Amino acid sequence: MAHSSQKRGVLKSWLENLQFSFSPPCLNLRDDLRIRAVLEKELEELRVSGLGYFYGITNTSSCVIETSVGLEKARTKAAFPWDVREEQRSVFDALLLYRDRLIKLQDIRIEDEEYVSVDEDKEYVSQYEAPLWTSYVATHHGHPFELRSEDRDEFNSYWQKVNRSRKRAPHLEASIGRFSLASIMAGDNTRWAHRFVDYVSSMEALLTEESGELSFKLAMGMAALLGRSPEESQNVFDFMREAYAVRSKLVHGADLVNIVPLKVRQAEVGFEEGLGRLHSYCRSCIRFVADLAEGGFEDKKQLARLLGLTQLRSDLRESMISFLDGKEAGKKLKDDFDKAANTPFHRTLHEERQGVLP
Repeated sequence: MAHSSQKRGVLKSWLENLQFSFSPPCLNLRDDLRIRAVLEKELEELRVSGLGYFYGITNTSSCVIETSVGLEKARTKAAFPWDVREEQRSVFDALLLYRDRLIKLQDIRIEDEEYVSVDEDKEYVSQYEAPLWTSYVATHHGHPFELRSEDRDEFNSYWQKVNRSRKRAPHLEASIGRFSLASIMAGDNTRWAHRFVDYVSSMEALLTEESGELSFKLAMGMAALLGRSPEESQNVFDFMREAYAVRSKLVHGADLVNIVPLKVRQAEVGFEEGLGRLHSYCRSCIRFVADLAEGGFEDKKQLARLLGLTQLRSDLRESMISFLDGKEAGKKLKDDFDKAANTPFHRTLHEERQGVLP
């Protein structure tokens, strides 16, 4: 076992010094969780094995989301326990939302025994010189996904914020999961219909209840979040009504060739363009709902009430937009919402105009 401890000590030291070895930099999210570039030595090993070509890892700027938890704490044969892989996935989800660039998570699946041997106590006793990673981040068009020096602190804060928000709001968790699945399929034209369905389902999970005028509620909620003018709100609303109708046809077995292009107010929108628009709309809505959850609107019914009231009250709408654009604190939005939600109800418009009621 002394030999095992010595190997783990060497590996731990190697990991701790990674942050000084790369351009783009290694982003340490925690002591045992980081994003880094693929090492030249690793790339060479992948080239020799043929896996690099097979999985499309050919550029030194390819990034991996890496953890050392399995080496230190795991007590099973699985090289990456489920909870560890879920945490890596949370990093990818945050990367997807953090920067407006369509990326996907690529898995490399190799038998665990090729990476690690296990003794009778089921403790890790040997490991390659480079730490184990089974997935990497790539763009859908094959170009490298690069991290910048200024991302070091900024992204870590954003990742933590997204994690806090999704834990408070189960609907946000469900929405991010669908959005992530849709994004991973980018670049595969045979999966267009699946991506389209997942994008719309992501927004349905985020903004609608279980029944009653789902198409209308979804379109109105997205228009409230995304529109910064009446024209923008109308564009979002009309596009999402059509997108929802197309999604319904797809899940009921319609052939894609029979329902494209999308028709929005006499204009034709190609399916690929529609996918791009959906991706952008979904990303922005998820980012805004995460911000609103941080501001105290983590309950889905309260969120729906807020978005509904912003369509009726210009003062509350201005307050929400100021908050989402980073110009106003969450407390003011919450106070303005409480004031609007608790305004006394006037029995008739006539009585209100006559001053019968206060």
